[in-house]
Amino acid sequence: KSADTETSADWKKTLEKVIITNNLNENLVGVATSQVGYTESSRNYEYNAFAEKNNYTRYGEWYGSPYANWNTLFVSFCIDNANIKNAESLEKATAEAMQSSWENENLYYSADKYLGERGDVVFFDTNSDGRADRTGIAVFRTDNILIAIEGDVEGSVKAVTYMNPQ
Repeated sequence: KSADTETSADWKKTLEKVIITNNLNENLVGVATSQVGYTESSRNYEYNAFAEKNNYTRYGEWYGSPYANWNTLFVSFCIDNANIKNAESLEKATAEAMQSSWENENLYYSADKYLGERGDVVFFDTNSDGRADRTGIAVFRTDNILIAIEGDVEGSVKAVTYMNPQ
């Protein structure tokens, strides 16, 4: 249980080179970019009630649930560290909860109505049920390409390229 654990001082070191300005989108991209390459612990894990292995992450530790699914916790961590006003109301543990919260705040726009831009939080419906399953932070966007930094992509924070995103 003590392998690979981190404190707030440890993860704050990863943010030292991020320049925080008044541009919230660029702040979010900067924080997300600073985390690329982070990998969940392979030595510190636990099994949940469904016998699924959950590895320790700094994002779960930051949120207070070190072994939680961490895709959206990564985005919440980035929001928290990007100097966004009222960040606590935007930070959620799951993509579905975050989407619902953002809809209630009139911050959520569907892809058919809004192309999106660099620094936007992107919601992915991977099982086509109409609700978000994953989140990421857009770092590049055109009509045909979306590059998003996401947490828990094969156990790491990675930039993922989507062709012809909808």
